[in-house]
Amino acid sequence: MKLLQLWIVAIALLILPGHALGQGCSMCKTSSEAAAAEQQRSLNHGILILALPSVVIFAGLSIFAFRYRSRESASASKPTQAENTDLL
Repeated sequence: MKLLQLWIVAIALLILPGHALGQGCSMCKTSSEAAAAEQQRSLNHGILILALPSVVIFAGLSIFAFRYRSRESASASKPTQAENTDLL
């Protein structure tokens, strides 16, 4: 059953990106291709400036989650006094 679910997810991931790539704005692409080189550079810088905050937020939350998970799993794996039987 798990193998079937894995195959379904893998096929969905292979098929769906093709549809997602087709969502680009053709007018934006056409107008940016017709623009001067300086305007194209400005557009590229604008895209980077808009993408930067979301990347930083995502990276910060990922690091926070990883560190928090590591502390929780380390404290959960230590045996308490009641669990310690000293038999082994």
